[in-house]
Amino acid sequence: MLYLKTFIEAGYVKSKDIAYECKPGFLKESYIQEIVSEKFPEVSENKILHAVRNVLETLPDEYKVLVEANVHVSKTPVLNPMIKDGVQICSLPSTTSFFYQMLVSKLSREPKSVSRWRLMYADFDLRKVQKIMNFPFLQSDCREIAFKFFHRIIFTKERLFKCRITKDSLCPICSTLPESLNHLILECTMLTRFNDFVKNFLHNILYKSSDSYINDLSFEFMCIFGLTKQNKYINYYFVNSVLAIRRFCIVKRRNIAMLENKIIDIEQYFKSTLVKNVNYAYEHYKRNNALQLFEKYYSENNPVLIIRDNQIQIDF
Repeated sequence: MLYLKTFIEAGYVKSKDIAYECKPGFLKESYIQEIVSEKFPEVSENKILHAVRNVLETLPDEYKVLVEANVHVSKTPVLNPMIKDGVQICSLPSTTSFFYQMLVSKLSREPKSVSRWRLMYADFDLRKVQKIMNFPFLQSDCREIAFKFFHRIIFTKERLFKCRITKDSLCPICSTLPESLNHLILECTMLTRFNDFVKNFLHNILYKSSDSYINDLSFEFMCIFGLTKQNKYINYYFVNSVLAIRRFCIVKRRNIAMLENKIIDIEQYFKSTLVKNVNYAYEHYKRNNALQLFEKYYSENNPVLIIRDNQIQIDF
């Protein structure tokens, strides 16, 4: 057993883990250093190499004899050069992540919705949007709505009408214009007052950042995808929680209008949902002795969130 925390968490648990499986002998120091560095990039290269040498020096002689005995495969596999588009890109394998990226590029493709979004928004960044969409601290309902918006698979009245499921394509909230995806999330006239409220609320969160940073932000883009531009003076995670709950409340109100023929007060619904989510997160992290994560995701650089006597208050 190797009593080194960094090695154990990187997968090297026993002495056999640092030995070749296909040929006699031990792995090269550089191989072990690369794998440990992928898990712990902050640990210096020299420190890892020094630890490897210490491990090898402390192994009993009988272990070395066993490893050096030809008990595995006698022939070392031949590694052919990597060829891409008829060009040799490397003579020997690079890192594990390099091969993984090559594999993913061959087996995957961009979602069809990406090309549509790029036509509409020049600064659309697929990786940043997907990161926001899959934040682990967001409620599952919010992540589901974000996923559906990103892939443009929400069944709006416009789409249902084309499928001949509804009698018309009119928005169930305003009843004046067809309910497209953009109309649902942003353009409905019944959202005007709510959008103004959200803008003011976000301004209270962002006010410490520079004017140039705020001016570069697009409310329309943020409402659909979230805040992709980080700033050290604001809580990037909390802002995206607010925007995710905004999307969720809009879709929830629309579903209630369609199924129950009721129009709820979306501003009050948004406030109660946000307070409920933040309180749940606080109790969850407190119970798991991880309040530092609550501070990171919610309270740090957040002028609208107040913790008083273990009670969460949000200044709307």
